[in-house]
Amino acid sequence: MLEVEAARLAALRRTTTDLKRIKSRLVARGHWVEGQSVDMFLERDSAFHCAIAETSRNRALIELYRYFLGTARDAARAAMVEHGVTEPSLSLHDDLYHAIKAGDPIQAAHAALAILHPLIDAFSLDHRVPDIPISERNISGISKQGR
Repeated sequence: MLEVEAARLAALRRTTTDLKRIKSRLVARGHWVEGQSVDMFLERDSAFHCAIAETSRNRALIELYRYFLGTARDAARAAMVEHGVTEPSLSLHDDLYHAIKAGDPIQAAHAALAILHPLIDAFSLDHRVPDIPISERNISGISKQGR
């Protein structure tokens, strides 16, 4: 996942200038408030995440991130509007900022993954399947024991 690697590298390579840019975009992002424009909010959220990708100083990662940004924004919009997924909180994003600021690549990667988790769940093929071990499922996803 690009976001996780970007966060990890940003924690290792951040400068004071980078931290100021990330923090200002975090403040601009703010909290999601019901009734505000989803598209405007996601634009601000994307700016925050782009600042982190840019801080990674990895040209290939930055270009891939920019390439997939529109698709990622569309997925986030669909998750929020069509699937009722709650936007990851400002506090999770703040945790990511603080891990990068502390220069902790492991914590930064964990924080990035925590932000992504709701989207991963929303689009997982198994997210509506009962918690049955894979070995207990047949192809249709119904428990072999339930027959």
